[in-house]
Amino acid sequence: MAKYKHLFNLLLVLSVALAGILLPQFLFKTLVFNSSKVRADSIVNEEATQVMKNIRLRSSKDSKVDWEMNADSATAFSSNTWKLKDCKVSLLSAQNSIALTSRSGFVDLNTKNLNLVGDVRAVSENGFNFKTEELFFNNKKQEVYTEEDIELVNKSEKIKVNAVGLRGNIVSGELDLLSEVRCEQSVLGFDNILIQSNKAKIRSSLSDIRFMDNLRVKQKQFTIKGREAFFAYDEKRKGELKSIKVKGDIRASDGIKTALSEKVEMKIKEDVILFQGNPKLIMGDNEMVGDEILITNKQQNIQVLGGNIKSNKEDLEK
Repeated sequence: MAKYKHLFNLLLVLSVALAGILLPQFLFKTLVFNSSKVRADSIVNEEATQVMKNIRLRSSKDSKVDWEMNADSATAFSSNTWKLKDCKVSLLSAQNSIALTSRSGFVDLNTKNLNLVGDVRAVSENGFNFKTEELFFNNKKQEVYTEEDIELVNKSEKIKVNAVGLRGNIVSGELDLLSEVRCEQSVLGFDNILIQSNKAKIRSSLSDIRFMDNLRVKQKQFTIKGREAFFAYDEKRKGELKSIKVKGDIRASDGIKTALSEKVEMKIKEDVILFQGNPKLIMGDNEMVGDEILITNKQQNIQVLGGNIKSNKEDLEK
């Protein structure tokens, strides 16, 4: 009986050891297959050829965007693809740079494409930091890309943005937020401004943010709906909002008064909301029309420029 017990224990040890060898290979192949869309056709299912520690890589000089990578370890495959652990990456161009970290990643030494996976965090020169779960760098297109949830915040933490999906060009420094955009903008002396849209574009200089498609801008009880909005910032004071310009089928309301126009501008420092393009303001039975309509003093005062007030809705319908 003792002899069989010894044999059973030996088989158990061998089974555990074999699982330790095969399971990482299986998991790696599964991850490669599931991520093939992101890393294109450069990743294939192959056996490991080499394991390395304390890795440092640098792309060649013929690329517009140079990159450097440090990793705690790397597993090499015959396709010239490496699987990495604990990555630190710098994407460098003449105009911009991004510092990235992640728990793991892949590098294709043939295409110089990178794929970072797990708690990906980025610090960029354009004034925004962001985090996501997976990020791909396409060396040929000079782009970073993800389909995952994205959280962005500027260095002063005055702007916080959440979205699903991001595409960014390293050379131009522009970021495109691909869907489900939600933004909160703090404004000194006023209530925070909340923005929702389907898409957004952020310029590298942080001179403006453009929100597009199914747009809603809200500040306390005041809501503006339109097709697109431009948030203009002070270039000397990063993150300080100068104005908001909204265009296309404007409808603004605070529950008491409703404004309709083709465009509206909120001048933050001046505390002015200016409606232009056939503006109309409705309050109860009163309707104000003119060339321009100004709302000031935290939306308490109303001025109609080059227009008049009509006070009977039945007369208006005749």
